[in-house]
Amino acid sequence: MHRYFILFGFLLFSAISLAQNYRVGMIIDTDGSQGRVAVLKEEITQEIQKILGASFQIIIEDRDVVPINWQAQVAVDAYGRLSQECDLILLVGVLSAKTILANGSIPKPTIAIGITNVDIQEIPLTTQGTSGVKNFSYILTSRDIDTELSNFYELVEFKKLAILTYEKSTLIVNRQKVDQKLQELSEKFDSEINVVPVSDDIEGSLQNIPDGTDAVVIGSIYEFDDEQIGPIARILIEKKIPSYALRKDYVEKGIMASVTADDGYKTLIRKLAIMVDEIRQGSPLEDLPVNLDNKNQLFFNVATSYEIGFSPSFETLYTANLLNAAAQEASSTVYGIQELINKALEVNLGIQITNKDVELAEQDVKLAVSEYLPTANVAMDFTQINESSTSEFIGQSQRTLTQSGSVDQVIYNEEISANIGIQKYLNEAQKNATLQEINDVILDIYSAYFNILLTKSNVEIQLENLELLKKNLELSQLQRDIGSINSSDVFRWESEVAQTKQALIEAQTSLVVAKINLNTLLNNTLDQRFNIEDVSLDGGLYRFFESNPVLGDINSPNDIQIISKFLVQEAKRYYPLRKELTSTIDATQRQLRGNKRAYYTPTLSLSALQSEVLNRSGAASTETPNSNFFDSNWSLGVKASYPLFDGNRRRYNIQTSKIQLQQLEMGLLDFDNNLELSISDLLTDLITTRSNINFSFVSAESSWKNFLITQDFYRKGTVSVVQLFDSQNTALETRLAFNNSVYNYLLAFVALENNIGFYSMLSTENKLSELGDRYEQYKTELDDR
Repeated sequence: MHRYFILFGFLLFSAISLAQNYRVGMIIDTDGSQGRVAVLKEEITQEIQKILGASFQIIIEDRDVVPINWQAQVAVDAYGRLSQECDLILLVGVLSAKTILANGSIPKPTIAIGITNVDIQEIPLTTQGTSGVKNFSYILTSRDIDTELSNFYELVEFKKLAILTYEKSTLIVNRQKVDQKLQELSEKFDSEINVVPVSDDIEGSLQNIPDGTDAVVIGSIYEFDDEQIGPIARILIEKKIPSYALRKDYVEKGIMASVTADDGYKTLIRKLAIMVDEIRQGSPLEDLPVNLDNKNQLFFNVATSYEIGFSPSFETLYTANLLNAAAQEASSTVYGIQELINKALEVNLGIQITNKDVELAEQDVKLAVSEYLPTANVAMDFTQINESSTSEFIGQSQRTLTQSGSVDQVIYNEEISANIGIQKYLNEAQKNATLQEINDVILDIYSAYFNILLTKSNVEIQLENLELLKKNLELSQLQRDIGSINSSDVFRWESEVAQTKQALIEAQTSLVVAKINLNTLLNNTLDQRFNIEDVSLDGGLYRFFESNPVLGDINSPNDIQIISKFLVQEAKRYYPLRKELTSTIDATQRQLRGNKRAYYTPTLSLSALQSEVLNRSGAASTETPNSNFFDSNWSLGVKASYPLFDGNRRRYNIQTSKIQLQQLEMGLLDFDNNLELSISDLLTDLITTRSNINFSFVSAESSWKNFLITQDFYRKGTVSVVQLFDSQNTALETRLAFNNSVYNYLLAFVALENNIGFYSMLSTENKLSELGDRYEQYKTELDDR
């Protein structure tokens, strides 16, 4: 085996050693700073190598890639060297091609790319579609400007058009021919057409677009790289101007539309490689066809059209390849429901606002507690009295500077104690209010999520229906042509196609609105091209809900009563809105107790005071044998106070608290009654929607089979167009109904969970297991009764 590997390695080395080097040089119009140059070099090398096979080794050395920076003499000098050292020379750009052609001598096979209009760019073209110049050919990558503008005009009926061209490439075309062509085009389209040169200062250049311009064409193909076309597209979007390009990838970067090949760039490289292979086989380069045979298609950037407020026609929407379309966009980020809920907890403004309410409630608790904290004060006192009032015998000097300090501490005060308890209860109430806000936001996220899924599915169904209608239209046209039916069937299907296109547009618009609604709930933090995970009957989310330990146990009307009572019991335990109400009741009860205690509880406080004379001056400031100066003083006291009469305020406060408590207790009873009714209604709705899934599925399947049979009969001419339309319309309606039933069931499920205050999907497995255990225990207790 070792010998075989040695032999294989030897043969491989021999094959590589025998491969003939094929050296390619490149002359590029630009300064070579564009990153596309390196990519172009690599792709050309790989594609030519693939075509020529292992017998040739394609070599493009860095020194053989010459950017001329729009200097013709540099191109001439470079071509002189490359023609002596290389087997093939590629000219990338019009200036290089025109310069080498004008130089006269083309000793080595030379191929130019970047040619878009032979007339204006003055590149030779024979009636046979070849260059006719010895050792020279090129690849023509675009149609004439008339065709391009006609394609654009079908999308946008412009009245003032601007054509953006690369500033330096504008200098190498025949200006007289350009002006003549612009005049012809202006007359043809009854529009004003202006050429706007674009330099490296893109933003400054685009300021030269004339006021009132209502459409823009990117007239260059290769001169603008990805880093330039992006800002161009962005500025045009900001200006709300529809745009058209000659390349699909420009549309991907934000230009609105293009009629081109799907893989035009790859096709160009492939044709170049094939031309090289034909040269190697001895075909004269001047006789090779220059046209690039592409199957052109319309590419349309829906996102751009929305941003600029442009409404495309039906024909555009349903004949074009839609990029960034609401129903077909390939999002860079896909979100699941749990990820969206977690994101909502972080960024939803409603939740953030109510979290601030909790912080404020906590501050109120701290403020209430602070009433029991000691207060300490220091003071500096300077006094001056008239000289006649001084007396050294009692230490009363004319001027005295004294410092003092005091501490006061409340030992007990019922009003403070009651307020602390009340604020704690109110803090708990606010926390539950915040939990309820979070639950409501989660329900809104679920609703928005399911609404997107529903509208996406409706769009897909409408698209399928449109395709069926188109087939029916084609079938009726064929039958009309052979004389088996008259034109009325054709007119009927044409009408239905038009109406379905309108319905599809409405469905797509609904999808856009649904996604905007979800993004708004998330504070617009999602990328505009976001997508969401789909949910179906066999999807994980649906199966999760179906396996709920409680709600998956409904098999009979008796189960509904049992589960309803159990869920009410659970709601009384978990529902934040109810817990908020009970915390408010607790706060009111504490207020009532405080008002009653105010009749017999005194206020106890402790106070301490110390003072020190720092300086005496003036009359009587000097101590004498008979004087008595007291410079230091202190006192300590305990105070108990009790209001004997406060105008019956305490009695009125008690009565007020009793009334408030009665009101809240009645409110809790009413809340429980409504909660029980709401859970019963939502549970019934859940059962109904789940049943609808099964029935609507059977209906959709049957109506679809009936449609297929009727369609076959119509094809055979045994049923009328009315019968076929009715069967197809029924199939459409039943499929939409089945689609709605799935998402209505999911929405009913989360709406019920919201009223319980327990979202099973957001709970841990232990919590779900505990829920199931409580349910089983509840059923056991019912059986024991």
